[in-house]
Amino acid sequence: MDFKILDLRIGRTNRGQFILSFVIIPVLAIPLIVLPEASTIKEIGNIVYLSCYLYITSLLVVRRLRDIGLNDKIAALWFITFIAASYNFAFAIINLLFLLPLIFWPGENKRNKYGEQPVGFDPFKVYGGK
Repeated sequence: MDFKILDLRIGRTNRGQFILSFVIIPVLAIPLIVLPEASTIKEIGNIVYLSCYLYITSLLVVRRLRDIGLNDKIAALWFITFIAASYNFAFAIINLLFLLPLIFWPGENKRNKYGEQPVGFDPFKVYGGK
């Protein structure tokens, strides 16, 4: 089995993959909703889900920044606002404002220092975008 997809050091993600991932990831939490409120299994499930969510989301943000051609160190700003958003609603808005350009900004149409152009569904190309 090839685990390169989970490696933060390589790869790029296009807009379609980025958007689709943010639709699919919350759906994975549905089984946690149906568990009884005060169960140990639910608490463990929440910890595992949130850990996986944070890792996968970080992976997607880093790869999307690379697709655009920006330095992936900028993801540290997103990570700070992501953590701060759990304490203050204003940071949740800042976090959302950080993610919006990643959704709408087209990636580089050629190979860059992070790898080949990602292949896959890009909704903005289908519906008349660049």
